Amino acid sequence: MLSTKAFKARFLEILEELDDFAETAALADADAEALEELNAELEDALMLLDDLDATEADFEETLGDALEEYAALAEDYRALAARAPALSELAERLGNLTAMAEGNLAGGQK
Repeated sequence: MLSTKAFKARFLEILEELDDFAETAALADADAEALEELNAELEDALMLLDDLDATEADFEETLGDALEEYAALAEDYRALAARAPALSELAERLGNLTAMAEGNLAGGQK
């Protein structure tokens, strides 16, 4: 089982790959802009993990909110990947990591 910090490190790895992809991919202007916006939203969402404190009464709720945000972002990346297929692998990895985090962290692992 992975800790919250381990999951954050994996989310950061994917974000770095998404940022690299945004810099090098030949995308339509609207898709490039959408990708940059999604990357910024993912970076902001990762800050939710920084604010987590397992001793706080609202820990489970805050963690749940963060995971819901990642799941929504993964769906947005998948939608963008429908127009930019080269993005598909990263979108799927983000979705899979989110599902794994939901299953792992919901079990009480902090």
